[in-house]
Amino acid sequence: SAAARPQGIVDQTKMMFESLADLRALAHTLARREAGDAAPAAGAAEALAVFRPLLWRALAVKPNRKARYRVLTSLVPRVGVDALLSEDPGLVRSCLVAMADQGVGTCAANLLEALLLARGREADRPAGDAWWIEPMVDVLGDGDSKVRHGLCNYALPTVAKARPGGIAALLAAMQVRHAEGDGNLWGMTAVIKTARRCGQEGRLDGSGPVVGAREMSAFLREALLHADSELRLNALEMLCLHAKQTEPPSQEELALVREFLSLNMKSSSSHYRQRSPSLSPMINRILQHLPTRECISVPPA
Repeated sequence: SAAARPQGIVDQTKMMFESLADLRALAHTLARREAGDAAPAAGAAEALAVFRPLLWRALAVKPNRKARYRVLTSLVPRVGVDALLSEDPGLVRSCLVAMADQGVGTCAANLLEALLLARGREADRPAGDAWWIEPMVDVLGDGDSKVRHGLCNYALPTVAKARPGGIAALLAAMQVRHAEGDGNLWGMTAVIKTARRCGQEGRLDGSGPVVGAREMSAFLREALLHADSELRLNALEMLCLHAKQTEPPSQEELALVREFLSLNMKSSSSHYRQRSPSLSPMINRILQHLPTRECISVPPA
């Protein structure tokens, strides 16, 4: 189809670039051998020396260009995450901020995924996840609505897919900042919402997998009763989301919804009425678990 042709060109161009990159690495190896250097390559440092010109040219491209992220994504497995971050320590942050632009959001998310996958299980070491968690916590606190929505649409789902336990680690870091008085309720509700969509959270009563333990109920209640109307609605939507729509809501979830409704039903804002469908998933879960009643036929008098 006509729509598929541009994507086909992009895929072919990507394959050509990666083939040329492999040829560049092979030419470097052959040149070393001809020079009489039979020692094995020095790993990441050697790879960085080979690809540094390409890396610099890619980093010089404006953040609103897809080519920047496509080239960097191809270079990740060739030079490694540490080399990329040594050349541009702000790479992760700039990648996250770029997701505010829907035109490059997918490409930027692909770069983030490549970085996360390349690190593998390095998160098991102390501070192994700090290189992406700290920038993400900072950017989640950005007041720009486009940046926030970009993180919700691209960054958080990518972390949930590419980094097992990444959502839990991100939320734990945000809880630490919250306890220190530098909390970000909007960011925490966005992270929990992603966890619920992906089925990585537990119930608010503390049962089930990690991310939603009992203390989450306090954070949700604080967000549901916040003075910011957008934050309240975002928290309500998050609360009503659930990966398993056939699972009944917990008593804690129902209590939070009741408290929210009791304080907001008198609002005359049309914004609340437009967002009222957020309750639909919760209502459907309740209806599915109501006890069924047999119809009683009454004989004619």
